[in-house]
Amino acid sequence: MNRKGIIFSLLLISSLLTFSSAQQSTISIVSHSISPEVLMPGDSGTLQITLKNTGSSPVKITGASLYGGVLKSDYVNYQHIGWLGAQETITLSFPVRAGEVPDGIYYPQVVISIEGGESFVFPIPVRVDSSSPELHLSDISSSAPFSIVRNEVTEISLELVNPRDNRLESITISPEIQNAEILPEKVFIGSLEGHSSETMKFRIRVDDSFSEESLKFRVHYRNGENEHENLFEFPVRILSSSSSVRLIPVETRIFGSPSDEISIELDVANSLSSEISSVTVIALSEKLSPREYYIGKMNPDDVFTAGFRVHGSEINGSETFRFVVRYVENGIPRESSPVEVTVTIRDEGSQISPLLYASALLAVILVAFYLRRRK
Repeated sequence: MNRKGIIFSLLLISSLLTFSSAQQSTISIVSHSISPEVLMPGDSGTLQITLKNTGSSPVKITGASLYGGVLKSDYVNYQHIGWLGAQETITLSFPVRAGEVPDGIYYPQVVISIEGGESFVFPIPVRVDSSSPELHLSDISSSAPFSIVRNEVTEISLELVNPRDNRLESITISPEIQNAEILPEKVFIGSLEGHSSETMKFRIRVDDSFSEESLKFRVHYRNGENEHENLFEFPVRILSSSSSVRLIPVETRIFGSPSDEISIELDVANSLSSEISSVTVIALSEKLSPREYYIGKMNPDDVFTAGFRVHGSEINGSETFRFVVRYVENGIPRESSPVEVTVTIRDEGSQISPLLYASALLAVILVAFYLRRRK
């Protein structure tokens, strides 16, 4: 080959390489997203990509495919997409599904084919993380038994933590506890952002038939459109009501008149072996004053008296008032069973005055004396 032939061949090869390079630079993925942002093993999601023709002339796209690799992604092939003008974009969606794979980042491949048989491969990162929500008893070690007093209301404070990098949605927490009264029956939290937490409270009362060794709560949630649930158990210790804080009415039946200001007294006795705090006697009626009687701290074997008042004119006949004592033991809020005091009002008009009794007695004596004189 002469010198001119060699130069012509080099120029031809150079032009072909330039054409190929120009063709490759015209198609690119300018953005991509996956929903949910982080998959759990077994989850399905949607991968969305945006293609752009960054060149100065139209390009005909003949196919777009996704190959999942280690992910169990369904094979999708968009055929005959058509022409994509210069600087124009097109958005394509592909379903992806994570198998039972270890946590990590995986790279399914998007393959774009253009007219002329040329193809471009774009690896897309997809994260898989098996982390699930965590449920904790607030301020209490998960290994320590949670104490409940029979026939008393105990408040349970739970903290739900989302340790993931993405948001979880449609979260509900439901207690699964037999032979117990517990409110609310379900708590709806909704969504919880990654690395955040939410606190909720339940109130539980167990009777003598309760024999569970743990308290169970089920957490249901969605990661994207994928349903998940976890069951959490906390060890529980049941205490007898005799070893608790007792509320004892000084009198269970009180009588008065409409003009009286009637006093109701109740003794609060700490029968526990430990100090309690925030002790408060609550009147469950708006007629009584005060509505709350605050005592504060009580040592073991302490006894305090709480007093309430009600005016007789506010009671029609007979009325029963209910009281509870609330307190905090080892950081756990508790509430006693209600006790009752009945107040009965006697109408002053229907009562016989002592002067009337005296007048009647004097009349009887005078009549007897008069009859005796006549004899």
